[in-house]
Amino acid sequence: MNANSQSKLSLNGYIKELSMYYKPVNSIPINETDSLDFLFLNQIHNRLNFKWYATSQLTFALEARNRLFFGQMIKEFPEYEEMINSDNGYFNLGTILVSGNSWFLHSAIDRAWIDYYTNETSLAQLVYKIGHNNDENAVAGMYRFLKGSYDIHVLVGWAGKDYVFG
Repeated sequence: MNANSQSKLSLNGYIKELSMYYKPVNSIPINETDSLDFLFLNQIHNRLNFKWYATSQLTFALEARNRLFFGQMIKEFPEYEEMINSDNGYFNLGTILVSGNSWFLHSAIDRAWIDYYTNETSLAQLVYKIGHNNDENAVAGMYRFLKGSYDIHVLVGWAGKDYVFG
């Protein structure tokens, strides 16, 4: 393999820990004798970013989000798992992989795109969001190029009943 060649595939991402402390204005009753004055929720969040450089002008990307939720919030409110697992998009690309009494692991493909590079200094992009009806559909495009010493970006889009130009 040539030392100057680039791999056609790449994978990167990150992992982070997030914590939440929730103190309601009024205690939350959980039975006839007990109530909660505060709740804890912890989350380990991981993102995986995959790219395939099919040609020098064409790149495919797919990104997934993996989240491990655990803590008192999950134990006391099991419906939280279903709330996280619900997706209002056209395709539901998320799922609960495993779960227990006070934890669950949710994974979702949440980003995908294709880039078209027309040359070293220009780029064309097109994105489309599928909705359940025309008011939820969206499409946008961008063309970026170099003119003299200026970088110029042209953006156009349509989302529901709104049009965008920039």
